[in-house]
Amino acid sequence: MKIPATIFTVIKKFLACFCLLGITLCSAAQDMTNSTRNSIYLETASKGALYSLNYERVFAKDGRLKKSFRAGAGIFNNTLAIPLGISLFKGKAPHHIEFNLLLTPYIEHYRSLFNGTNTSDKKGYVMPGIGYRYQPLQKSFFAKIIAGPVLYLDPPSNDFWNMQSKWYAGINAAAGFSW
Repeated sequence: MKIPATIFTVIKKFLACFCLLGITLCSAAQDMTNSTRNSIYLETASKGALYSLNYERVFAKDGRLKKSFRAGAGIFNNTLAIPLGISLFKGKAPHHIEFNLLLTPYIEHYRSLFNGTNTSDKKGYVMPGIGYRYQPLQKSFFAKIIAGPVLYLDPPSNDFWNMQSKWYAGINAAAGFSW
């Protein structure tokens, strides 16, 4: 199936906005000048998005504890996923323990979302997790693996608040580049 060029344009603009937001949100703190603050990575998940391209920005550091936000997008066949999350990680570089909260809006048949027929199926995944992060202080390879429970939410089209929910075990793995 061919993906319309407009979807790629929307995703590029979405990621560009989050990159600019991340750059402008935080001032360059004195104690963060020697560490990487940005990451771009490919992630795969056992539940939700099969894969997604993500941008992550460390926005605060308090001693050894770092805080970051992330945004991404993944398109597979006729499915669109937009993972959004926050992370807290602590440790001595390059090894860190990470606590993560990930929200993933998930839209099947996304092409019909705005064409008047709206036969798209909207779902959501919420995953609090804990895991391991490999991230050196200098720009280089970046990787992480997170495990935790996944809350799957499936609202009916005509009654958003009457959601069906299920719990699953989940694992996410990511690899990319940090600078």
